[in-house]
Amino acid sequence: MRRSVGRGALIMALVLCTAVAQAQTVPPETLFLGRANDLGNTTYVDNISQGRDDNPARLFDRGRQAGIKGGRIADRVLPDLQMLYAQGTSPVSKRWMVQLAGTRLTGSGPFGPGTLSYRDKDAGLQVAYRAGNRLDFGVGVADIETVSQIKVGGIGGFTLTSQPRGLGGRVGARYRLSPRIELEGTYDHYGDAERTVPLGAFAPLGESTAVFTTQKMVVGGSYRAKGIEAAMFYTKLDIDQRGGPFSLGKNFLNGGVKATHGPFYLAAGMYDGYGSVGAGMARGKTSLTVAASNRNKAFSPTAKTAYYAEAVRGF
Repeated sequence: MRRSVGRGALIMALVLCTAVAQAQTVPPETLFLGRANDLGNTTYVDNISQGRDDNPARLFDRGRQAGIKGGRIADRVLPDLQMLYAQGTSPVSKRWMVQLAGTRLTGSGPFGPGTLSYRDKDAGLQVAYRAGNRLDFGVGVADIETVSQIKVGGIGGFTLTSQPRGLGGRVGARYRLSPRIELEGTYDHYGDAERTVPLGAFAPLGESTAVFTTQKMVVGGSYRAKGIEAAMFYTKLDIDQRGGPFSLGKNFLNGGVKATHGPFYLAAGMYDGYGSVGAGMARGKTSLTVAASNRNKAFSPTAKTAYYAEAVRGF
């Protein structure tokens, strides 16, 4: 799910602090590696390695399980982020699945002549419904708290907070055309109110609030044969500032392949032309997966390769 950092405040801080001018031309979400677009932060590691996003309608594939994921999300300009994600998934009947999840992203370090710190806490709920032998639906919502601070020595700085504005979430569907072929899609819609509070010498600039709306649509499908799975999707993303000049539109293909042999698997994928690879092992009800992904580069030109590891235990 998404939360982002106020573009205007970051740009102002960069200009006043003579920091990186590049931030003036990128969307607010990319300044923290596309938090708005998941980009692997809450996505299962096996999906990251295949270049795909999560779909709440696919919770039935997970069964009853608990999992934990860690990651390091790096950037050439911004401080590295450390990510911790935990989830629990369970059927509540033959037709209903539910998942509770939490994510924590933290990071701090040098930023131009000052320092920047970032904290993000998410609590998410996903529910899936099996409408028949072939069709599943899902919906996901999250409550997010995001706080960032830019400090410049004893001069002052900025505090940046982001909170939901209106209803938002993700809906998804999955249709099993045959035992080997599946069609699926998701739609995300979010609104953010991003508040900037200048501190110290910057206080005369006054507080400001910007509201952004994100819409994201993903449609595609997958094909399974013995020991192999291939998937391909079309993604359309739009981010707009309400009453402001900022607007971003992206359309791209993403997907990949996954090969399984015994308890092991290897996967590779592309996300808007940026690659990911992964490997995993499943033994009994326990699975371990790792991935290295460049998908964040689709939204931030200064992003570096991110690394993830996940352990899941079924019950």
